[in-house]
Amino acid sequence: MENSSPLAAFRATERPPATQTTARRPRWLLHVLLFVLTVLTTMLAGSELVTNKRWIWWFYPGVSETLPVLSDFLKGAAYAFAFLAFLTCHEFGHYFTARYHGVRSSLPYYIPVFVPSLYIPLNIGTFGAVIRLRDIPDSKRKFFDIGVAGPLAGFVVSVVLLVWGFLTLPPLDYLYQMNPNYLADFGGIPSEVQLLERYAQTIPLMRIGDTLLFTWLGDWLADPARMPNRFDLIHYPLLFVGYLTLFFTALNLLPIGQLDGGHVTYGLFGARVAGAISRLAVLVLVVYGGIGLVRYNDYHTDWLYVGIAYLTFLIYVGWKVLGEFNVVALILLISGTILLQQGLQNLFPDLQPSLLWLFYSLLAVQVIGLDHPASDNEEPLDWKRKVLGWLCIAIFIVCFTPQPLVFEFAGPAEGVISGAGN
Repeated sequence: MENSSPLAAFRATERPPATQTTARRPRWLLHVLLFVLTVLTTMLAGSELVTNKRWIWWFYPGVSETLPVLSDFLKGAAYAFAFLAFLTCHEFGHYFTARYHGVRSSLPYYIPVFVPSLYIPLNIGTFGAVIRLRDIPDSKRKFFDIGVAGPLAGFVVSVVLLVWGFLTLPPLDYLYQMNPNYLADFGGIPSEVQLLERYAQTIPLMRIGDTLLFTWLGDWLADPARMPNRFDLIHYPLLFVGYLTLFFTALNLLPIGQLDGGHVTYGLFGARVAGAISRLAVLVLVVYGGIGLVRYNDYHTDWLYVGIAYLTFLIYVGWKVLGEFNVVALILLISGTILLQQGLQNLFPDLQPSLLWLFYSLLAVQVIGLDHPASDNEEPLDWKRKVLGWLCIAIFIVCFTPQPLVFEFAGPAEGVISGAGN
C-alpha cells in the first residue's frame, strides 16, 4: 500500500494475482463512499475546531446552551477542503507514478473517522488514505519514484496552505467567535501563560508542537499582531491542517521498511544499509517514546505493573529488531535502552513519555516491517533521483517534530506539567 495516513502509515505491496490477464473491476462505489464519508467527518471535525462547539452536545444538552447547527457544519468546509487536498495530491502522486511505470494500483481508499469529544478537540476527521499496489515494482528506480512522488506532492500542498494561512491571518478578535469568555475572563486575548494559569487547573490544554518549517514560515510571513498562541492555532483551519500535514509527511518519510522514507533510503543506499537505518530509526523511537515511562527512582503502586508491561514491550521489539532471539544480545540491547532513557531523563527532567512513538515502533516491527524487499533490477539511481532523495531527507528534517500535540495541565500542587501528545 502507498499511503498518507497518520496511523495506518505502512507499505505492504501485494503479490500480483496468479492470473495477470484478468483485470480487476474497479471498486468505484467503495472509493466514492469512503471519500464522501471522509468529506462528512472532516467537515464535522473542522466545524468543531472553528466554532468550539461539540456535536456530541446534542446527546448531552445540559453541557452547553449553544448547540451546533447546520450553519456551524458548513464552517468546516475550509478545513475539509484543505485536508482532502493534501490527501488527494499525496495519494494521486503515488497513483499516477505507479501507472506511469506500468505498476497496477487501486484508487485511493480514504479513511474516515470521527471521535466525539466533550472537552479536548482531538478529532481530526480522518486517518488518512491508502492505495494498494497490485504489482510489485521490478526495479529500484520504480520503487523510488513511486515512494517519493506522494510526499513531494503532499509537501507542496502543505506549504501552499501555510503560506496562504499566514498571509491571510484575521485580526485576533476572530478568536472571540470560539471563545467569547476571553473578554470577560482576561479583558482581551490571553497569552499562553494566562491560559495555563486560569484553565489548566480544571482541564488539559492542547497546543501544537514545533517544526522548523512551520516556525520559519510563521516568522517570515505572519503579522506578529495577528499571530495567535499555540493553544489557539487549532481554530485556524489552514494553519492547523498545514501543520498536521507537515507532520504526516514526516511520518511517511521515516526511514523504515516500505514507508516512503524506506523507499528513499533503499534507493540511495541499497537494501542492506536501508535495513540497518530502519532498525536504528525504530530504536530511536523506542528510546525517546519511553523516556520517563518507568521512573526507576520513584517507586509507587503502579510501578511494577507498568514496568512489567514495558519490559515485555522491549523484549518483543528488541527481538524483532535483532531478527533472532539471541538472549545475550537482547539483554544488552534492553539494558542499553533503559540506561540511555534514564540518563536522558536525568538530563532533561521535564521530558514526558510519548505513547505515540512506542505505538509507532510496535507498528513498524509488526506491520510495516524493517527490511525493504530487493527488486529484480538493482541498477543505481541516476543523479537526478539522488537529488530528489536527499531533498526528501531535508523535507523530513524540516517537517518532523517529536511532540506533534502537547497537553499541558496543572495538578493541585505540582504546577504546570507538560506531556507529549500520545
